[in-house]
Amino acid sequence: MDNTEDIRRNMIENGKPLEDFAKDKKRKWTTDELTQEFEVLGFAAPFVGYRYGWSNVLFFKTENEARDYAKRESARSEELFIIKSHFPEYPDAPYCVDNDAFCRNWEWIIARYQNGREIKN
Repeated sequence: MDNTEDIRRNMIENGKPLEDFAKDKKRKWTTDELTQEFEVLGFAAPFVGYRYGWSNVLFFKTENEARDYAKRESARSEELFIIKSHFPEYPDAPYCVDNDAFCRNWEWIIARYQNGREIKN
C-alpha cells in the first residue's frame, strides 16, 4: 500500500472525482486519446502520471507526488528538478519535474534530486 491509497479510496467512495469531472469544462480524454498524445507512466485512481511527447517535463498535483517521483527516478537516471509550475494550461498540476538543464535558471525551482537524494544548495 502506498501512502496515498486511503486518501484516493476515500475520494472515489465520496464521488469527488466524478464531481470534479462534471464541473470541468475542459477537454475530456478517452484512454485511446490519452495514450496517442501522452506517454502514460502510471495510474493510481483517480490520478494518471504522464509525459508529454515533446518534453521531459512531468506535471503533478502535489509537491509530495513530485518529490516522490524525483527521488525514485533520480536513483536510476539523471538529476531531476522540482519546479513550481507557472504553466497556465496546467492549473490542476502546479508542480513539475524536469531533467532539462534549461530549468536550472528558473527562479521557481523547489528542489533538485540526484542518485535518489535531495541535493541541498
